[in-house]
Amino acid sequence: KSKFLANISHEIRTPINGMFGVLNILSKTALNKEQINLLQMGRFCTETLLRTVNDVLDFSKLESRQLQLKEIGFSPVQLLKESYAYGLLISDEQPITIELQIDKLIDVPLLGDQTRLRQIIDNLISNAVKFTDHGNIIIGATITPEDNCYKLTCWVKDPGEGISEADLKRLFQPFVQIEDSYTKTRSGTGLGLALCKELIALMQGDIHMESTEGVGTEVLFSVTLPLAEVIASEEPETLQIDLPLLQHANILFVEDNPINQEITIVQLQHYGITMTVMNNGKECVDHLLTNDLQYDVILMDIQMPIMNGYEASQAIRRGEAGTNNANIPIIALTAHVSLEEQQKALQAGMNKHINKPIVPELLLKAIYDCIQTHDDVKHGGDTI
Repeated sequence: KSKFLANISHEIRTPINGMFGVLNILSKTALNKEQINLLQMGRFCTETLLRTVNDVLDFSKLESRQLQLKEIGFSPVQLLKESYAYGLLISDEQPITIELQIDKLIDVPLLGDQTRLRQIIDNLISNAVKFTDHGNIIIGATITPEDNCYKLTCWVKDPGEGISEADLKRLFQPFVQIEDSYTKTRSGTGLGLALCKELIALMQGDIHMESTEGVGTEVLFSVTLPLAEVIASEEPETLQIDLPLLQHANILFVEDNPINQEITIVQLQHYGITMTVMNNGKECVDHLLTNDLQYDVILMDIQMPIMNGYEASQAIRRGEAGTNNANIPIIALTAHVSLEEQQKALQAGMNKHINKPIVPELLLKAIYDCIQTHDDVKHGGDTI
């Protein structure tokens, strides 16, 4: 089942990468107001599709106990404000108001997985908006000291249609939806609440729901977290790279999907960067073996015909593409996003792992880091 989900994830993420790429390229062109609106709609739909894929993968990881929580310092007030902004965004065109109740939320730096907490709160907000036709949705949180730690309690309360007592008992089960028929009016996988329950259990917290049909629903959860020494910077990092260095670098791009080839090429051309393209691992190895050009970095897809990315990387590291090419930095560009696949990439001799959909700035940073590290190693070797 895990292998099946990994393959399905790859097959869906590959076209999503293409969709994100096309929309990103379009956003950099001259557009009128109507076209900008259509572009934003396309982005929203693509992000929704990616979130659905991620939910399925996350549930699979939780089931197989492969999901690992991060411990990073964060601001609980900032966390709630971000989820509040998300609520405003998804309820924008509905007769719904969103209220944020954080007056009693002490903003102490907490140590935990902010991304997963945000995922939980956003899931609850999404459900509240989905099942509320009008009225005021309340998002709130408090913090109380507990055993040298702090108990963070969050809730989402809506005046929606409510849920029967019988259905309440089933809701935290995976793939269960109240409207489970072909005539249902609301979409979804039925994984949201199950994911929330599993993530909170992983954090050793509690979650429960109270609901009355025709009155509304309130979901409340709490997790106990230690104090953090510092809050991780929320500011986006400035892209600190030597762009002329990348513009003069020899880059080999190995990818079998023509759409992803073209999109990645155009994305990097925007920064004045060009690449040589190969269609599979064997082409890459043969090209390196028969070509005198010394490449600075290889961008390698994983799932390809004839010879996949793992096999090609292993062949290069064994010297089968020429001993002078055995240490070229290799960056995996792949729709395989599981921790297991990332470990396999490193074991195959790859230096970095970039997930699809590709963020061009992250790719540029990875290329720059690889070239810099490789140059440092070469110069260090010459000195010794």
